[in-house]
Amino acid sequence: GIALTAFEIILWHTDGSFEGYLEAYVMHCALSISNVVAAIAVFIGINYFPSITFMLIAITVPKITSRIFCTALLWKKRPYLVKKWTTLELETFRVFLKDGISFSVTSNLAYFVEVFACGILVGRLLGPSEVAVYNIFATFTTVFTGLILMVVRPFWTAAIDASEKGDIKWLRQTTHK
Repeated sequence: GIALTAFEIILWHTDGSFEGYLEAYVMHCALSISNVVAAIAVFIGINYFPSITFMLIAITVPKITSRIFCTALLWKKRPYLVKKWTTLELETFRVFLKDGISFSVTSNLAYFVEVFACGILVGRLLGPSEVAVYNIFATFTTVFTGLILMVVRPFWTAAIDASEKGDIKWLRQTTHK
């Protein structure tokens, strides 16, 4: 499970690249298709292969496959993005690795505190039935945050691009919508 998750994290750079080129729809489309495939695989797994291992594979492998496809598509369309090992700057790599690990640990710790620690507090103070209600609202918060990010992240990239090009009229029109 850890290896599959690590492999998916390695391929996350593709998301940022597509957003930077204002082509996030490619990544969203591929991930949507992979979610449908994962849902079908989970349905099959529940009925024919009920095991945690199969469920982990059924959920993770379609996402990884779509990210590999998108990365290959990005590299084919923009071959200059492929980093050659001969030009890899180890000091820059160390800085990015350190920042990435720090961000991942911090964000995961914040999620842990928000969801699990608060759930324990709700259970201790209000009872077990209220934990279920809390978890439902925590899930809604996560889903709505994801929906907002799907809209805002590509807009942010487009806004920076418009700002660099001096297209202030577009910025004003878009932000007022």
